[in-house]
Amino acid sequence: MATPEQLFRLDGKTLLICGASSGLGRAIALDAARLGAQLIVVARREALLDSLLAELEGQGHRRLCLDLASEEGRALLVAEARNLDGMVYAAGSLGKLVPFHLLREDLLEEQYRANALLPLLVTRALLAAKAVRNGASLVYLVSAGARISPPASAAYSGSKAFLAAALRSVALDVVKKQIRINSVMYGYVLTEAMQQLAVSDEVKAMAPLGLPEPEAVTGAPLFLLSDSGRWMTRSSMTIDAGLTLRQKVGI
Repeated sequence: MATPEQLFRLDGKTLLICGASSGLGRAIALDAARLGAQLIVVARREALLDSLLAELEGQGHRRLCLDLASEEGRALLVAEARNLDGMVYAAGSLGKLVPFHLLREDLLEEQYRANALLPLLVTRALLAAKAVRNGASLVYLVSAGARISPPASAAYSGSKAFLAAALRSVALDVVKKQIRINSVMYGYVLTEAMQQLAVSDEVKAMAPLGLPEPEAVTGAPLFLLSDSGRWMTRSSMTIDAGLTLRQKVGI
């Protein structure tokens, strides 16, 4: 029987982190390395990837600077990322918050491609190449927007809901190989991208527990990657500081 200290260890696991150069992807990569995983970190920004690689604990980590939006980038990923025990797909785009009557077709397509189509294309490519080991855990970061759908977020919230629904079907397709597919539905997290939106005090007040930094909310994906999460698949964990509560909370 595993000791409490061993329950969430990732020793001996090779993990792919897509979107690792900043925000939640970076925070998850740092903690996964501390827990013993060997990482392949992927992003487009080479300098940020190099900075991350220098901070990762442990040995044997690799970085791939590529664009997952291109066929060439996905082909390179499949060629370099093999024998995976897990993946965290943290790449995506906040895009622009635009009232629906002003939402252009190109903006709608851009959000669906970045947040829904590309994660599915990357997953399909890895599975087709048999780059994912039997028993692996694949974790995708979605958004509480898929559930609460705030104003001016039809493209963003819709794309995240699309991905969450599609993943539940993918989970059924791969369960015979004991591959697990789960998502983590985050609320507002103080990532670099979120801070650039200048979140108002009114929005901050919507989360009763406050808005966390990325490094404070890595636990759910790490749990799903570990052997402690081996009985979970086709699920979505909500980490939103109370954002999706349907009632006012008084203290």
